[in-house]
Amino acid sequence: MGGSETKPETTLSMPKPDNPLILHKHVVTGEGRQICQNQKPDYACKRIAMMLAERDLSEKANVALAAQSTLDNGKITTDIIHTQTQAVIANRTIVYNNYDADDNSYVYRLQATVSSF
Repeated sequence: MGGSETKPETTLSMPKPDNPLILHKHVVTGEGRQICQNQKPDYACKRIAMMLAERDLSEKANVALAAQSTLDNGKITTDIIHTQTQAVIANRTIVYNNYDADDNSYVYRLQATVSSF
C-alpha cells in the first residue's frame, strides 16, 4: 500500500524502519546516560545530539543546536523523562521523544528538513 512515498533527503545513514516514524533508536551510554539519570534533559539532549552528529555526520563543527525542551507539565519523573526536544543538526530537525530509562534509549525521528535557522 503506497507506491510513491515522499521522504526527506538525508545525509544520515538510516536503516529501513518497520515503523516509518521511528528512524533510529539511540542508546544512551556513558556521560549521556548519567546526565539523563541526573535529570538534566536540556543538557542530555544536547549531548546526545552531539554524539549523533559525531557518529552520523562526523562533523561537530557543523552542529547548530536549538535545544528547547518541553517537559510534560514541567515535571521530570525519576524513571522516564518525557521530552520533546528539537535539535537542529546540519540543517535537519530531529525530535527526541520519550527517554526510556529501562532501555537507556531515546527514540527519535527525523521530522523535517529545515531550510533556515
